[in-house]
Amino acid sequence: MGNSIFVFAEQREGKLKKVAFEAVSLARTLADKLSAEVNVSVIGSNVSQEAEKLKDFGADSIHIVEDPSLENYSPELYRDILVDQIKEKGSNIVLLGSTIAGLDLAPRISAKLE
Repeated sequence: MGNSIFVFAEQREGKLKKVAFEAVSLARTLADKLSAEVNVSVIGSNVSQEAEKLKDFGADSIHIVEDPSLENYSPELYRDILVDQIKEKGSNIVLLGSTIAGLDLAPRISAKLE
């Protein structure tokens, strides 16, 4: 895989959770040491404006997937979107927050990516 760090920036009701900013900041620190880029994914409904805030925390690129059907967390949909993005970017490090959704998604993503 490539020289990229991938972050899932979790949101709820269109607002990014605090852990999203923390994860992007950590990714930036790691990326600077590894000469890598930070790719961030935000999934939900009406999250574009909120997602732009992540640039101030070190995101090199932000990938937004918006659809009303994604407003609420869906394990399979979110997993499939994230796996596709991780593969596309060739990320070798993936960060998710230690939240209910993050803890649910991490093994699903890992299994899909083998």
